[in-house]
Amino acid sequence: MALTIVGLGPGPIEQITPEARQALEGAAEVWVRGRRPAALASLLPSLRLHSLGRGRLGRGLAQESLARRLLARARGREVAYAVPGHPLEGEAVVAALLARSAKERHPRVVPGLSLSLAPGLATLPPQVQLVDALAPALDPSRPALVLNLPRDLSSLTDKLRQLYPSQHPAALLGPSGRKRPFALADLPRQAPRSAAYLYLPPAPAPTAAGAFAELDAIIARLRGPDGCPWDREQTHASLKPFLLEEAYEALEALDLGDAARLREELGDVLLQIMLHAQIAVEAGEFTIAQVIDGLTHKLIHRHPHVFGSERLDTAAAVSAHWDALKQEEKGDRGLLEGIPQALPALAYSQEVQGRAARAGFDWPDYQGILEKLAEEVGELRRAQSQREKVHELGDVLFALADAARGLGVDPEEALRLANRRFSRRFAHMEAACRRRRVSLGELSFDQQNALWDEAKAALNDR
Repeated sequence: MALTIVGLGPGPIEQITPEARQALEGAAEVWVRGRRPAALASLLPSLRLHSLGRGRLGRGLAQESLARRLLARARGREVAYAVPGHPLEGEAVVAALLARSAKERHPRVVPGLSLSLAPGLATLPPQVQLVDALAPALDPSRPALVLNLPRDLSSLTDKLRQLYPSQHPAALLGPSGRKRPFALADLPRQAPRSAAYLYLPPAPAPTAAGAFAELDAIIARLRGPDGCPWDREQTHASLKPFLLEEAYEALEALDLGDAARLREELGDVLLQIMLHAQIAVEAGEFTIAQVIDGLTHKLIHRHPHVFGSERLDTAAAVSAHWDALKQEEKGDRGLLEGIPQALPALAYSQEVQGRAARAGFDWPDYQGILEKLAEEVGELRRAQSQREKVHELGDVLFALADAARGLGVDPEEALRLANRRFSRRFAHMEAACRRRRVSLGELSFDQQNALWDEAKAALNDR
């Protein structure tokens, strides 16, 4: 079932919320009752509008009949039912819909202002977002009106405190539009009336300094005596797997080009950094401020062309100067010292080869790299013992990493993308077999290869 019940609010059609407009425009057909269909058609001419009966509806059987009709239309297509005011206030057909669909997937409800709130509309800012108290998914940068307030406001307060500071202004708004202001932290002590709404003005945009200070305080509390038992038990060693895991999840978000997921994953990486810093504070080792201060000084020192008088006009010149400064800081340490041993083997190979190349130990051209790769593949073909095979395969992989460096390609990324392509194609092959009622394992090699080519063509990811 794909049924959306849309509240149109008490005002003119032109004042419907952006959420209501989006729900109506996304429906294959829109059913309306008692809400001037001509006005809605004039506002949104692309809608496929249908009228759900005429005149005043009776009770009982008529409402059940209309509900059944709407649910039948919503099987296999996107259908919207638009009602005046708020869908959950005084709408008998909506009540019948919700009752009949209780054992099925529940219709989505896009809230609208109650008809009883019409006198107070003038006090609300434009573009106010309407959210339901049971699922307050809202954007704190926009004004919000929370509908369907429960008797006990404690749970709602906990959810809102994840988005707003405790002293954020709030107000209960009744049918007359009169507001009773208070701080959000005091919401549980309020007594909402039956027709009351909670109004929240936009939250000020957080500053980087303020957000960081709050995060630092939260991490300290999590590790404190009254904090989280799991967080208190963690050590530098126990957190190591999580740091690596979160970094890989951030890489996956980058590969997918998903900005929202990247924001979340970068937050998870930052959490690991903050936990390590807090553990160091407790051990008397260093503070997060010292971490930041050290990074700041390093960046300034290694960018004299930005913060000083030196002139470096190309990326290659900047890279060479950066390496020279790093070597100067290390003193007599070798070029290959300091490369993390925990790096994935391909990434480690490319880093080793890159440092050696910057010292002049490199092939004169890319053809030399390819010839070396072919030589190593030949030695792998001739390998006899298991020990020789391991040795020669390692040389082939090392030469492949060098080939990737010559092409300016990250071998880890190239392999991740190849893995993803293989997974997509293999899943496509399995789905094709299910549709054709055959087993992939029972197909011949040629038949499997034909399916593979079919998957490549269908996914267009050669």
